[in-house]
Amino acid sequence: MSQNSPLEISNDGKTLIKCDERCSGEVIIPYGVTEIGLMAFCGCKNITSVVIPNSVTRVNSFAFSFCTSLTSIKIPKGVFDIDIWAFTKSGIKEIKVDEDNPYYCDIDGLLYSKDKSELLYVPNNSVEGHFIIPDCVNEIGERAFEDCKSLSSIELHDNISSIGRYAFRGFSSLTSIKLPCWLKAIGESAFEECTNLFWIVIPESVEIGEYAFRGCTHLRSIEIPNSVEKIGVDAFLDCMSLTVIHLGHPKPTDVLGDHLQLDTSKITLYVPIGSEDEYHHHPFYAKFIKIVGENINNWKRC
Repeated sequence: MSQNSPLEISNDGKTLIKCDERCSGEVIIPYGVTEIGLMAFCGCKNITSVVIPNSVTRVNSFAFSFCTSLTSIKIPKGVFDIDIWAFTKSGIKEIKVDEDNPYYCDIDGLLYSKDKSELLYVPNNSVEGHFIIPDCVNEIGERAFEDCKSLSSIELHDNISSIGRYAFRGFSSLTSIKLPCWLKAIGESAFEECTNLFWIVIPESVEIGEYAFRGCTHLRSIEIPNSVEKIGVDAFLDCMSLTVIHLGHPKPTDVLGDHLQLDTSKITLYVPIGSEDEYHHHPFYAKFIKIVGENINNWKRC
């Protein structure tokens, strides 16, 4: 940093390395800088505005973390890479994108891919109460809603095919969710620590990532249809209230197993009528406290 500037910039003038944490008010990044570096503004609690020039193409991890007075930011047309951690724990409530940017756009202050097919980032305090995902969205990006404390519920339409890693992690006010009918992938830790989620119905043929529902301490019941073939390691770890699993598979498979570390001593397993004996004699499924036959045709599916 020079005596006249709060900004430390690389010798070639292309990377903004660090802003002095004592800086306040508006900060203007000089034209020619192409990259906002790792943790560049991290901890700058008193800056209220950052002007980013069109020369910037990349915003790195934690670039604006803990900038608690920074409530809005505009992404210029040249930016093509924004790290998913760039705005973590900041005060940002609104993201605006230059309409000429070919990679990103914004809708109501939220960050989307240019074609609006992927919802990339929801600032922590930007939406409140009930939120409906726009119909144009097919994918929910990695960490998109992580730690959105002001949301109470969310509505996912049936065209959504993928929920990214950590997408809803820490969404503590979520109590139940209807997952989309055509959903194909639930990413690692997607609903981890959604501590008030008590009920879920898994869609047909979806693949569930590792730790997907870990720490959902109020989760009591899950329905897993026959078409689900893979559930990642510890997907339901620390789901201490889980007492009921409805499993649609007519024969025992390894869709459930020791890799999930389920507390089978307190879980009642519901399986298709007529398959109870096979489950009772299976080395893993015999561990369940109770196995009960049920008519899976009565399940409420899409």
